[in-house]
Amino acid sequence: MGMKEYIIKVDEDKKDIMGDCPLVEKPKELVRCRDCKHKEESVSPSWEAWCNRLHCGCDNDWFCADGEANE
Repeated sequence: MGMKEYIIKVDEDKKDIMGDCPLVEKPKELVRCRDCKHKEESVSPSWEAWCNRLHCGCDNDWFCADGEANE
């Protein structure tokens, strides 16, 4: 299994003595367009990929809240 990226929310007003912040909610996996099941190859030279869910072009390194891992 490869490396995964996550989106986290922390409460900076509640730092402990080590400077660590508690998580506000459970981390959510960040899915880049290149790894998303909604991605198709783009026919436009302006975009690297096409999103079938949002119906727009994107860069393979981009991500959105609607990304779902291609399993």
